[in-house]
This record gives sequence, C-alpha cells and structure tokens, in this order.
Amino acid sequence: MASKMNTCSGRAHPGTIAFANLVARVFPGCEIGRIYDCTKVAGYKTLSDHAYGRAVDIFPKDRAQGDEIFKWCIAKHNLNDITVVIWWRQIWSSLNPTIHKYTGVHPHEDHVHISLKLLKGFGLL
Repeated sequence: MASKMNTCSGRAHPGTIAFANLVARVFPGCEIGRIYDCTKVAGYKTLSDHAYGRAVDIFPKDRAQGDEIFKWCIAKHNLNDITVVIWWRQIWSSLNPTIHKYTGVHPHEDHVHISLKLLKGFGLL
C-alpha cells in the first residue's frame, strides 16, 4: 500500500526486520520475502510501503498457513503497528478495519503483504 512520502528510504526499517523475524518464528516453514524495494504500487504512480522499508512479504508454506498469518496479523495489529494486511484477494487495513475484497493488480495468492507504521513502541507480540 502507499505512503504519503515521495522518496525511498534506502533501507529496511529495523522494526520491519524484527517483525519479519517474529512472523518466521511464530509460523515455522514460512519464508521472509521482500522488505525494502524502491518500487511503486503495481498499477499506480505512488511508492509502495516497501520503498520506505515498512512492509514485508511473507511466503507461507501453504494456503492454510497463509490464512493463519493473515488472521494473526489482524488480531495483533495494535501491538505490532500493522496498518495493512493483504492475502488471497482479501485486504484488511487500520483505515477500513474489516476484511474485504482486494482488487489490486497482484492478487497476493503466493504471499501475505504486511505494512507497518512503526511509529510507536514496537510491541512484537
């Protein structure tokens, strides 16, 4: 998802790395994918949260694990500064806190996208 800033950060945020490692510990067998990548949101002109080092793509071992990661992120969003979770054509965001259809270019059927705001004390729970 997009942020209001317009230049890339140049690195992954340490909190994003810590969160990705937490997900990998809680969900054995998943793989940490892209964190920092100075790219635009697919189909848009705005930079993605990956461009600011505030998003991570987690590749679950199967759809069931992806479903669990998606649910866990939503349940723990306040403790971990999670703002957006996208998985299997579904999206949840702190601005629209219901699970609804995701209509972006990439259906996110191979990975769970998680965006973080990383402004408050990072809870890691």
